[in-house]
Amino acid sequence: MQIDLQTGERRRLTDEPENTRGAETRPAVSPDSQRIAFYRTGRRSVGDGVRRPSSDVYDLYVLDLAGRTGKLVVQEVCFAAAPAWLSDNELVYGKWADGECAVFLYDLQSDVASRVPVDF
Repeated sequence: MQIDLQTGERRRLTDEPENTRGAETRPAVSPDSQRIAFYRTGRRSVGDGVRRPSSDVYDLYVLDLAGRTGKLVVQEVCFAAAPAWLSDNELVYGKWADGECAVFLYDLQSDVASRVPVDF
């Protein structure tokens, strides 16, 4: 949502595509303020082997503010935490892998995602 601070006018930044539940949440503005990463709720079938109680899923999108264009980056992310920008072109997020919510790094320039090893 874009809000004109002088007039109070509100304008939606994204179009609601088909096959979504309409919820867009957990926005994160890039360090250069040119893009917003956010989760969009969708609905897909999930198998019995997936440890989730519903078929609601969250997908990670990046919205380019200059062109008002959104890009689906990753499907079925973990909703536990909002995406976070490491730089203007790198995002950290959670994704379901091996039955758990794992940490991943996505490079927007190379369009490559990699799992971040986490040792506790």
